[in-house]
Amino acid sequence: MSYAGGRRANRTRLAGTGTTPPRPLFVEHDLKADKNRVGPHDQRTRDEVLALLPASPLWPRRKYRGCVDPGVRLLGFTGRILDWLECHAGDGWQARWHAADADQSKEIVHAGVLGDDQRESQRNGVISGMNLLMSNRIVLPGYGFLRGYKAMRLFKNVQQLFPDGKLEQMRRYGANVGMTARHIDEAYG
Repeated sequence: MSYAGGRRANRTRLAGTGTTPPRPLFVEHDLKADKNRVGPHDQRTRDEVLALLPASPLWPRRKYRGCVDPGVRLLGFTGRILDWLECHAGDGWQARWHAADADQSKEIVHAGVLGDDQRESQRNGVISGMNLLMSNRIVLPGYGFLRGYKAMRLFKNVQQLFPDGKLEQMRRYGANVGMTARHIDEAYG
C-alpha cells in the first residue's frame, strides 16, 4: 500500500502542513560536563572498593538456602569489572573507565569483562556489578552511557540512597516544572 507524499501510516499530519518531521527521542545535552567528574572513592584500591560495597544500603540482605549467597556472587562480578578496569591506564577508577571506553556502552563492558561468555546469567551479573559501582559512585558514567543503559534497577537503587524527604521534594519539583504525573512516577517512582 502506498501513501501519498511518502507519508507513513504512523506519522501525524496537521492540516496543510505536510509530513511531520521526526522528533528525536532524547534531547541532546552538552556532554562536556561529564569529562572531569570523579566519584568520592576514585582513588581506593580494588580491595578497598570491594570492602566498601557490603556496607551499602543496596547490599542484598537475603540469603537463599542451597544457593550461592547473592552478596558473594555480586562481589565476584564487581571484582571482575574492577579487574578489567585495572587493565587500562589511568589514575583512578574514573580515568580507567574512560580509558576502557566503557562510557560508550554497556556492551563494551560486557565484552571486556566476559569475552566470549555472553550467557544471559553472566550479562545480568555484570549489570548488577555495574549498578553497584555506579550507585556507590565508584565510577560515574556519562549521560550518553546512561541514556543507552536502560537499567530500571539502577534508577530504583539510586532512589533508595536519597535522604528521607528528598525524593518527595524532587517529585514536587517535577510537578512544578510541568512534568506529567506519569513522567514523575517513571522518573521518581
